[in-house]
Amino acid sequence: MPDPASVVFGSDRAFHGRPRRLSERPDGTPGERASQRPAISADGAVVAFSSDAPNLVDGDTNHVTDVFVHDGHGLTRITNGNEISSSAVISADGKVVAFASRASNLVAGDDNHAEDVFVHDRDSGVTTCVSKNGNHFSNAPSISADGRFVAYASLADNMVAGDSNRKSDVFLFDRTSGDTRRVSVASDGAQARGASSEPRLSGDGRFVAFTSDAPNLVDGDTNRNSDVFVHDTRTGETACVSRAANGETGNLGSGGPAISADGRFVAFRSFSTNLEHEAALPAQGAPRHCHIFVHDRQTGQTVDATRLLEGDAWSADLSADGRFLTYTTSGQVQVCDMETLETVLVSTPDGEARANGESYAGTLSPDGRQIAYASEASNLVKGPRPRGAQVYVVQNPAPALRRARVTLPAEARENPRVISGEDFVIIDGIRVPKRAESRCR
Repeated sequence: MPDPASVVFGSDRAFHGRPRRLSERPDGTPGERASQRPAISADGAVVAFSSDAPNLVDGDTNHVTDVFVHDGHGLTRITNGNEISSSAVISADGKVVAFASRASNLVAGDDNHAEDVFVHDRDSGVTTCVSKNGNHFSNAPSISADGRFVAYASLADNMVAGDSNRKSDVFLFDRTSGDTRRVSVASDGAQARGASSEPRLSGDGRFVAFTSDAPNLVDGDTNRNSDVFVHDTRTGETACVSRAANGETGNLGSGGPAISADGRFVAFRSFSTNLEHEAALPAQGAPRHCHIFVHDRQTGQTVDATRLLEGDAWSADLSADGRFLTYTTSGQVQVCDMETLETVLVSTPDGEARANGESYAGTLSPDGRQIAYASEASNLVKGPRPRGAQVYVVQNPAPALRRARVTLPAEARENPRVISGEDFVIIDGIRVPKRAESRCR
């Protein structure tokens, strides 16, 4: 990761390609209701998402949120539940989709009256329950690249023996062996004394990143806030990654992890002010903003990737190699090149105009070339005006940049507001061409 004092910005317009709407019928008619939470395959060819819209496919009469998959052959609904299905994630090849659902009719014998986690095999058309009909809710699935492992959070106490903490835990299901193990534990196997959630798996399923407010997962956790941890399923070690290079844990809450394929880089949101040694502390009485940090587990360095922002940022995602980071800020999706900390607006119809509605939930294809996101804007593509949020995919604009190094002056490093380049300007961390500058003030 780069030295935060030296940031590279592009001198190019940095936009190749226009967004394409996926939540629409073959004739271009958009969904009549909101579509959300996209997940994208390794090459960007397959995107799964949830939608309330009843008009995306013929015969959708269940009147609840369903999970859909868009590929080169069109749009397919993979759930027909009697209750809501959502939170879809997808394997690298796009063939396996995991999701959470409250429906009781997706598999035979589902009588626990609780939300479960399911896996749908697109080749066979078979849907199976991986949360083993737990006695409480299970949700927030994450899937390994090959689709073998599925992590999820659950308050059920019958997933594994000895679960007596009465807290939400993170579990890992092996679809090959059928085994379930609890991973939100300390390195010595002690169960968490607090709730754990938001699991994210590395590519091979070895590393599980998650959020927990448990104070006993690592030694010295005395901040009384939620932290981000990584559990190594091979060694059994659990480590806190929402910490500074000197080992100090964040002084405020952290969560929402994303992890690179090899488990080296972990991105997360945090209100903490002590994670980056050069970060300027907010003035007394000033609001503390949520920023996106990336921790390098190999070097121990933690970088604030949104240090140019004065507002909040959340919903982080990483490409498989950890080079590209997406996040949401001020109702717009951004992508950051972690080699340079160069940031580019993603949710735009043409590289200059701002979306006229909020955009969020940006997610990168593992190869880093495509970005899917949800947006309530009506000007991202031409055609009928949509009702509610829609799902879009666009080429990652960051690799197209021609780079010119700009060293920030000392005062800008501490509290940057406006930074000018050759034909662009950074305004509160958002990069736009100069002729569009007036729209962002």
